[in-house]
Amino acid sequence: MSDIQVKPGYKRTQVGVIPEDWDLKRVADFTDCTAGGTPSTRIKAYWGGEIPWMSSGELHKKVVSHVEGKITEEGLRNSNAKLLPPNCVLIGLAGQGKTRGTVAINTIPLCTNQSIAAILPSPKFEPKYLFYNLENRYLELRDLSSGEGGRGGLNLTIIRNIHVPLPPLPEQRAIAQVLSDVDAWIEALGRLIAKKRAVKQAAMEELLTGQVRLPGFVKKSGYKRTDIGSIPADWEVKRIGDVLSLRYGQSPKGIMVEDGFYPVIGTSGEIGKTNQFLYDKPSIIIGRKGTINTPQYVDVPFWPIDTTFYSVIFNSNSPTFLFYLLLTINWLHYNEASGVPSLNANTILGIKIPVPPFSEQQAIAKVLSDMDAEIEALERQREKAAAIKQGLMQELLTGRIRLVKRKTPVLRIIKGKRTQKQYSHSWAFNEAVVIATLANRFADKRHPLGRKRYTKLAYLLHRYANEDVGGYLPKAAGPYNPRTRYAGPEKIALEKDYVRWHIRGPYEGFVAGEKTAEAEKYFRRWYGLKALQWLDQFRYKSNDELELLTTVDMAVEELKRAGKPITVETVKEFIRNEPEWTPKLERPFFSDDNIARAIKDLDRLFDTSEE
Repeated sequence: MSDIQVKPGYKRTQVGVIPEDWDLKRVADFTDCTAGGTPSTRIKAYWGGEIPWMSSGELHKKVVSHVEGKITEEGLRNSNAKLLPPNCVLIGLAGQGKTRGTVAINTIPLCTNQSIAAILPSPKFEPKYLFYNLENRYLELRDLSSGEGGRGGLNLTIIRNIHVPLPPLPEQRAIAQVLSDVDAWIEALGRLIAKKRAVKQAAMEELLTGQVRLPGFVKKSGYKRTDIGSIPADWEVKRIGDVLSLRYGQSPKGIMVEDGFYPVIGTSGEIGKTNQFLYDKPSIIIGRKGTINTPQYVDVPFWPIDTTFYSVIFNSNSPTFLFYLLLTINWLHYNEASGVPSLNANTILGIKIPVPPFSEQQAIAKVLSDMDAEIEALERQREKAAAIKQGLMQELLTGRIRLVKRKTPVLRIIKGKRTQKQYSHSWAFNEAVVIATLANRFADKRHPLGRKRYTKLAYLLHRYANEDVGGYLPKAAGPYNPRTRYAGPEKIALEKDYVRWHIRGPYEGFVAGEKTAEAEKYFRRWYGLKALQWLDQFRYKSNDELELLTTVDMAVEELKRAGKPITVETVKEFIRNEPEWTPKLERPFFSDDNIARAIKDLDRLFDTSEE
């Protein structure tokens, strides 16, 4: 490896090739570390206080903003526990599972147990850069463990002697910011997936019981009482055995071949040709022993050769509808074994279920299948984001990509979208400049710029510049980015006197500060005069109009990502599925005509075609 030529501007070190202007230092060269402690659990007076106390099992949170444990001042004084400041890089020291070598960072003061090392913050380095650097070295940290075969664990001496490549501080901060933005993207996708799953679960509970009927299926006959509850009068109560039959999976018979055409369900990957029944239509697998509470849908032909499950044969009912219906059953309630959970075929076939007409089965199945497809698409997007983050870490943390020299925002590159903005400053400073420019252009002391108005104008600006609006959330007043208030931009704008907070009677908000002209110079440099001229068209728009426009735009963008058509009805459906946005549809300003007008306005304002 030493014979490989190092390209100009880089140098070879014991941690690999890094840029020449980066330093290689041990942790002990730029800060110190400490371990925690645990107050005696036998003394109740030590526990249940106000001081956060973190166990090593909570390292998986990565960014630790809350913990389960709390200790008292007395517990702190009478143990080895230490109150740590925010921005410590935390490392799991012990454990044979995944905990040893796991890295996290705390955003609140807290104590930890003795199985966590805390690398203390210092002005000499950016803590989040070190967090990402060590997070990327998880396997290396585990290999550093003391003891035979790495079974002993890490200790403070090992931690202090870890070599870390350190870019100049501005580059450390830039790297940390980019990776934090990608993490925020991944977390936002996770929250969206969780929300979509909750919406699907609610839809299943309503549609599969007839509490909610799809358009075209509402009958005047109302509901009827049955021994499984109230159901629509045109639905029937049937036993599972009336709508499907079960086949046992069986052990392999006949000849097993390596290159058979059909997959086998129930073995570890062999392809089979047996004398068993071939399922050549969509089927459902119901656990018979062991895992009995997670029915699976299989839509490819397969050979069932495992004795631990039942396979389903349908009659004329919709397989997909029945699959979703079976998911709502608490199978553990029907468990008939005291040891390994087990289901009896006759018990399954005797369970009573509500069954709508076939056409309604198909319609319900289509709605739920579309929801599943949307969730799966988001999960693939999250997996892609995680892979992108891993690739970025490999490039940024080794200096193969230099952020200070590269002006194009990396997050825009990885999302594959064009950008008009070129910068190497932080997101928070960028937003401070945007707030100041908007306050200067759209406010005065009689009419200060409130948060509701400036956040809508900022959203429209970022959309115009084709920048990321992933930080905006569907809050009640429309798209809102809480980071502008709590993550620094407003504070920066106020401290630099770019803006001032002004109160006039019932009105309060931002007005221009003494140094607003300085902020506007940055704005012109980053966004250009054309952006200022473009923003002027919103000067006399009401807050309601801005709320309508930005709400519909966010809905349109989400619909495009999901591959759905852009219509008044699909936009309304999106709004209806956002809990904080649902009440909007009751307001006259969100009429069908106004939503249709907003869609047309967006076509004019932005290039809404696929890029």
